[in-house]
Amino acid sequence: MPLQRASCKACNTCRARKVKCDGSRPRCEACVNRLSHCVYPLDGRYRRAGSATLSCQEQTPLPRSPHRNTGRPKSSAAHIEPQPQDVSHWEDSLYNRLPPLSATDDGPSRYPVLQSNGAGTYQCPPGLLQPFYDALVSRTASASPRTKRTPSAIDVEVSRSRLIANSALLRQREFLVLHSRPFSCTADLDGLDPVSATHLIELYWNTVHLTWQLTYRPAVMDSLLNGGSYMNKLLLNAIYLSASLHSDRSEVRGKPAEGSMPGWRFYARFCQLLADELDNPSVPTAIALLLCGSSLVCAGKPGTGRTLCDIGIKMVRDLGCHHAAGGASCGQVADTTPFLTDVDAEVRKHLYLGSYCIDIFMSLYLGHKPTIDEPDFDQISADIVLDTYEELENWSPYTDSTTAGREIPDIYESHPTYAVSSFRALFDLLKVCHSIIVTFYSDPKKWATIILIQQAVTCLDSQLDRWYETLPSFIRDSAVSSTVPPPHLIDLLLLFHALRILVRRPLLEQTHLAQQLGISHKASIEGECRHEAGIITDLIGTYMSAFGLRRASLITSFVTYLGLATLVRECRPNAIPAPTQVELLRAAFSRMADGPNPSLHRVIAQTASQENSLRQFSAVQSDQTTSTSAIATSDTSTDQRDQAALPEGERAAGIDRHSTALSIDGISPQAQSPPVSTSDRASYQESTATAVQDSSIYVSRLLDLFPSVGATGGSQRWVHGAAELSRNHPLLETALGAVSMLLIGKLNGDADTEQSGELAYITVLRGVNEVINNEGEDSVSLELLYTLLFRRKSESSASYHWIAALTVFERRGPFRHTSGLEHLLYSELRLLCVTWALTVRASTFLSKTEWKVIPWLGGGQTNVLHHLLDVLVDIPSFLEQVDTMNSLEGHQAVQKETQQQLLTVWSSSLQDALHQWKRTYADTYHNGEPYEVPQASGFPLFQHWSDEIGALSTPTAWMFPDPLLATSICMYNAAHLILMEAGSLLGSSDEPERYRYAWEICRSVQYYVRHAPWSFLLQTEFPLRVAYQSLPETSVERTFIREACSLIRENSKLEVFSSVTEGQHFRSVVPCSALQRPFEE
Repeated sequence: MPLQRASCKACNTCRARKVKCDGSRPRCEACVNRLSHCVYPLDGRYRRAGSATLSCQEQTPLPRSPHRNTGRPKSSAAHIEPQPQDVSHWEDSLYNRLPPLSATDDGPSRYPVLQSNGAGTYQCPPGLLQPFYDALVSRTASASPRTKRTPSAIDVEVSRSRLIANSALLRQREFLVLHSRPFSCTADLDGLDPVSATHLIELYWNTVHLTWQLTYRPAVMDSLLNGGSYMNKLLLNAIYLSASLHSDRSEVRGKPAEGSMPGWRFYARFCQLLADELDNPSVPTAIALLLCGSSLVCAGKPGTGRTLCDIGIKMVRDLGCHHAAGGASCGQVADTTPFLTDVDAEVRKHLYLGSYCIDIFMSLYLGHKPTIDEPDFDQISADIVLDTYEELENWSPYTDSTTAGREIPDIYESHPTYAVSSFRALFDLLKVCHSIIVTFYSDPKKWATIILIQQAVTCLDSQLDRWYETLPSFIRDSAVSSTVPPPHLIDLLLLFHALRILVRRPLLEQTHLAQQLGISHKASIEGECRHEAGIITDLIGTYMSAFGLRRASLITSFVTYLGLATLVRECRPNAIPAPTQVELLRAAFSRMADGPNPSLHRVIAQTASQENSLRQFSAVQSDQTTSTSAIATSDTSTDQRDQAALPEGERAAGIDRHSTALSIDGISPQAQSPPVSTSDRASYQESTATAVQDSSIYVSRLLDLFPSVGATGGSQRWVHGAAELSRNHPLLETALGAVSMLLIGKLNGDADTEQSGELAYITVLRGVNEVINNEGEDSVSLELLYTLLFRRKSESSASYHWIAALTVFERRGPFRHTSGLEHLLYSELRLLCVTWALTVRASTFLSKTEWKVIPWLGGGQTNVLHHLLDVLVDIPSFLEQVDTMNSLEGHQAVQKETQQQLLTVWSSSLQDALHQWKRTYADTYHNGEPYEVPQASGFPLFQHWSDEIGALSTPTAWMFPDPLLATSICMYNAAHLILMEAGSLLGSSDEPERYRYAWEICRSVQYYVRHAPWSFLLQTEFPLRVAYQSLPETSVERTFIREACSLIRENSKLEVFSSVTEGQHFRSVVPCSALQRPFEE
């Protein structure tokens, strides 16, 4: 008899969880409680066999594998080698195209693992794959685990069998858990009720998942239900958000009347969680970033969506997922790469391949260069995905019993999902799309002659034809089959025909190439484009009649737009099918806008006002530039392609926009900052013609006051960028002219110019009231901030302006301020926002973690001032609580005492944070530390009372290496004064220390007046105001501040300094509901 090996005393589940196992057979108590499969592995330790046992082994044959060569003599398992004909048997199987994936044997167990224990390993009962596993173990028993080897196809089938069996078991468990009533699942759903959570999760797997297949369902769902490493709350909310775009339930989608994007609460929760998850990169975090980014593009936030996708793609690379897709994890294990479990490798393959698909399509959709540019990417294939459980799974449209009958067919004959085949086909098709982008739009200068570009078109066209010919017949023929295929299969065909159009567009879009085409050749190309657009129309019609377009994907939206733009450009009045095709695509637009792509509402509104029939469509001339996408149909000159590669804000500021018949937010460059209609522009110009006359001169003089170069920080470069942007925003242009004339008129003492600016300012206020709730946020935010910059006529007026400006900031979200002009706007006006919050003693959204972290993810560098502002943004919340405590009545004495103790601790922690900032950043400033100089003659003399000498003392003045550090130090001293003033309300006060902080501010004023640029003077207003209020009324220090403010007001004409010594400050907060009221002049 063969030697019997003893089993271990602890089961696999307890060993993996590192908990004590009681050894009960057949199942231990821990596995019984967790409803887990309990398996005791065999003891892998070597046991020397006796002579009797060896004699029995020589006479006992090993169990045969059905694929083992029966003609060879029997031998021990340690010497069994698979024969070539055995390997060829597996290579002739259904999945013979798949490269091998190494089987994992990290522990003493001899059998493949299947049951999840939450740590990435899986266990199945012994015996299922024993014949094949015996051969695998025998070949690898004597090999070093850290040497390279290429396993045979048997290894692939072993891994595939484990994964498919695991998927089947987990899918059954998933169904039982999610559909149990009452809901008995203990999973953490992040506060969402089980019914809504189940609805969104099932909707996600039925629609969103099948488009990109970023997520590996067995691992994600097992981690959600049992707790594991492939799910976190960030990914869960990304799934909620993406599914809510396709949901009809108002409780998860949100109400349109609220004016927010669908699923807004899930996005808000996502932003809240993101700041913490970014510090710990992981696979679920990378999936969440990509999933949320693509969802935001659908929801009409392309800038934010692109930023998230870029971060997610970089995280995928940092996690090494590209190795799982084409390197060591596929069977060649290097010395530094450990064996990955089958499930972990499958998760990483889906993530890497899915991220590539998203990156290439977003590059096409948004008009920027692909982030992923692997030189050997052609060697990677989606065939490395092993788990084919979803391939033949039946699919039918998701039906919601609570919203039945909304564009969902009553009867649909279920169809195989073909998820794996469609994923492989999409990956291969987007590789061709990548070649199109690189060939035609990365360097358009190289296409100098028609011959070169025709050769490229022929080559790429052949690649598309080859892709179509190699499609499985069940996908290629699905468009003409009696059964309508699932939407993700139709999307494949739609994208194929769209790429055939895009390959031909450069011949028609580039003037120098179009002129080289003969009339017949050009007509032939136009006819081919119309033919492809007609096929697209037919597919969209099939799609719409079978499923409706309520849950259409981003691919469907893009291709529909491209088909419509092609018909608009190419159709002639005598083209009979054109009216029906155009109207069908326009109807499709309307339905998709009500679905997961709300950004289409903008193009619907624009086209409806300009074109009411096909005849008006046909009025578009053949030589008119018509944009179909930032890559596909824009003018492919070098300047425009370079603009497309810029960050969103910079592109919006510098791109040369032109009038177009169609424009979609997120598809065309115009969408980043939509042009105002001709009628709107005329109305603005007419209303301000009298008030603003040749304001460009004043604007130029205003820009000279704000240096864009040469300053180390706070350079006000956003003013110059906004001036460029104002050329396409009439209201913003008027605001800039009004501010320029107001300021220049004051500086020059020109009453007429100042009066013209006053009239223009009134016009701006009226315009802002009209567009604040319905126009693009880019222009509104700048209009408000421009108007606010030098205007403070009354407390209520300034408060309304600041509330409106902060509301626009918050509405745009932190991701919209990571790059370009938006980032400059946030970084350089953040100080003013914080000082206003400190003035009104009210907390704002700026204190949230995401607003401290996310705006800097685009590459912006935090400086010494922004590190200080990270501390200062928390002080308004503290002040708000102090005021709340002081408002308590006498009978609430106990509650007031408790709050006072807590606030005292809070005050101490804030002061400690300020001291820590000074030690870390100010005392080690890279440009040097402040130094003392004598006070200058001709400037108000600063003196203060000295207890040491018992008389007035004349200190030195502070000199700083640059204005950035000067502002930071003054704000640091002002913050201490504010906290000490609050401390006096809490019952503690340190008057001598308090005066020293005020003196430090006074000693810094001379630097601003004599050495800092004019634009930095405004940054001294708040510290001077705080210092003035902290000093005694009859003190000599207050006299100095009055004289200094009078000098600044006289020289700079900044009226705001008159309020410093008049005690005007906004202690009462204007409620946010005031935004619903008109702005006060």
